[in-house]
Amino acid sequence: GGSITGCTNKGDISITKSNFDIDWNYCGGIAGYTQWNVIIKDCKNYGNIISSSYSAGGIIGTHNCDGDVGNCIISRCANYGKVIGYEYVGGIGGELSSQGTEKKIIQCVNKGTISTETGYAGGIAGCLIDFDIIDCYNAGSINVCEGLKAGGIVGFDYMFENFPNIKGNISNCYNSGAIISNDKLGTGIMAFQNNSSISNCYFLNNVDNGVG
Repeated sequence: GGSITGCTNKGDISITKSNFDIDWNYCGGIAGYTQWNVIIKDCKNYGNIISSSYSAGGIIGTHNCDGDVGNCIISRCANYGKVIGYEYVGGIGGELSSQGTEKKIIQCVNKGTISTETGYAGGIAGCLIDFDIIDCYNAGSINVCEGLKAGGIVGFDYMFENFPNIKGNISNCYNSGAIISNDKLGTGIMAFQNNSSISNCYFLNNVDNGVG
């Protein structure tokens, strides 16, 4: 485990599949990939994050507990840069997975544009697995192409068939960013919801070709 505190990135970061021979690459303004016990707080990203591989996030590409119990807390972080990705794309995190007692994004904000042509996009997180989002705000526009899903806070709420009790909680969150989805799958808070709960969340009615 470890911690990252008070860091700022102002440079553009990009990963293309031609850079590597594998599809599992992670791109983030502060960290590409973290595992087990991690705390990221008071960090900011102003650079553009561009990836043609697995996950991309303004602050972190992927956090993965890898089957072990590990805590992950991302707090008081902000993204202002564009995030363009392939599979899971989010203003704060691309893909977030944890089975610890504390696994949350809290008091974070995204103001950058989030885009994907092939995956799931969320103003705060592209994909959640047993993760909480609390007191967060998205003001960036979210753009996906036909057949895909975009959410003002979360793109995809993932659930393992063998672990039906795993779920996250989205609470006290707000989205004012435009949701642009050609296939009407864009939603104000969470695009694809499985087990996670949503409470006390709000969004402006600016879903372009989408649903609330």
